[in-house]
Amino acid sequence: MLYGYSTSLYLLAQEAERKGFAADFLKLCVLTSEIVRPEMKAVVEQGFGVPAIVEYGASECNLIAGEAPDRTLRVREDIVLVEALPREDERFDLVVTILGNSSAPLLRYAIGDVTNKAIEHPERGFAVLSDVCGREDDLLISGNGRVIHSALVGLVFEQEIQNVRCFRVHQKADGALNVKLEPEEGFSKNDLAACTARLHELIDGFPVHVEIVSRVPLLSNGKLRAATSDLAVAASGHPNGFSEP
Repeated sequence: MLYGYSTSLYLLAQEAERKGFAADFLKLCVLTSEIVRPEMKAVVEQGFGVPAIVEYGASECNLIAGEAPDRTLRVREDIVLVEALPREDERFDLVVTILGNSSAPLLRYAIGDVTNKAIEHPERGFAVLSDVCGREDDLLISGNGRVIHSALVGLVFEQEIQNVRCFRVHQKADGALNVKLEPEEGFSKNDLAACTARLHELIDGFPVHVEIVSRVPLLSNGKLRAATSDLAVAASGHPNGFSEP
């Protein structure tokens, strides 16, 4: 099977169909870590010729829910308990309880994700989770026309630039990057200069402006959307900013 970020497999499937790629041994694609829209699943299934299913999990909890053969997202109630608590906006906050990890058991832990409907409990089988409105990041486009996944920006801060707690990148329609950084103790002017230069290189020459903030605000679903792009939306015509690879 292929297992990966939903956006990455979406782009890979487009390229596979464009090149006529076929792999008889491939049986399944598992899309995870990002929001999966129906049209993305359709593209992946068309590109690779196999079913594409959704997996929902988290680093704190491992697997939480997986898509069953009937195409419902089933909570793995044998390992985790999931509740949906009503919100003022008529959606539901997801909270999880998992006791299998003796070093860090979680009791009604607010994981920061949101669902649009209450959890259903059918007469048979695991509970049904309608959807998960978690992280959804736009793709970035470089000065040379390359498509850049937000995970590549994340790697800059994980592996090259130290003492960054979190970030948010917005690409304007002219290609310029506006970056909000929430630094940790020890972040220096040299780090700021190195960050600006590295992102300028990654984006193939588009201007980069880095702003230091005390806190990068979260979205209404409690998640941090790492990348948004007016340029990707304009290039693709898609309201969520997905473009051709």
